[in-house]
Amino acid sequence: MWSSRGFFRPLAPLPMGLYEPCAAPLDPDRTMVVGGEVNSGPTDRVFVHSASEDSWEELEERLGEARSAAMCAATGDGRVWVAGGLGRRGEALASTEIFEDGRWRAGPELPSGWSNGDMVMVKGRPVIAGGIRKTSRGRKKEEKRLVELREGRWEWRKQEELLKTGRIQAAAVLVPNYALHDCGERNGTGMENGSLLQLSVILTGGLGLRYYLRKLL
Repeated sequence: MWSSRGFFRPLAPLPMGLYEPCAAPLDPDRTMVVGGEVNSGPTDRVFVHSASEDSWEELEERLGEARSAAMCAATGDGRVWVAGGLGRRGEALASTEIFEDGRWRAGPELPSGWSNGDMVMVKGRPVIAGGIRKTSRGRKKEEKRLVELREGRWEWRKQEELLKTGRIQAAAVLVPNYALHDCGERNGTGMENGSLLQLSVILTGGLGLRYYLRKLL
């Protein structure tokens, strides 16, 4: 956890080892950690960390579907969205779930199975960028397009707002001017040749995308 004194400090360990969970803030004190991979495969367990007490609590209400490498985002009013991920058989999931009033309920399905992307809330709407998506022909594709929820349906954003390179396992944060920052992991080419690229993408309402690309290694 980042300290106000300008350094990271360790927190209480998770109750169990997890690989590729997703996390979202419930409120200024609590952070929800959802799903992830354990030794036996994806899990449906959900944990909440309290920063003031530096303690973990497991919620009785589990996900409707076990998933790892999913995308999470908080709406700011106590709700948390979880989308896609990988299921128990390694399949890419298209299902979404919404945590509201202490329970999980099903949300609208994604256009196809999707994992390893990023989700943020832009003006109250979930937006997903990057990741790996299953195409209509059953192939896996590093997705460059952005999809957002509008009136209960997922819609692709305009063609000119494509990411310049497919991103998997990147990081996205929302900044005060309603921009989406997508800061690099390795793209497909980079993973093959071992180079590491840093890409920051800024999505501003109605203004399209601006890119900052810097080769680190």
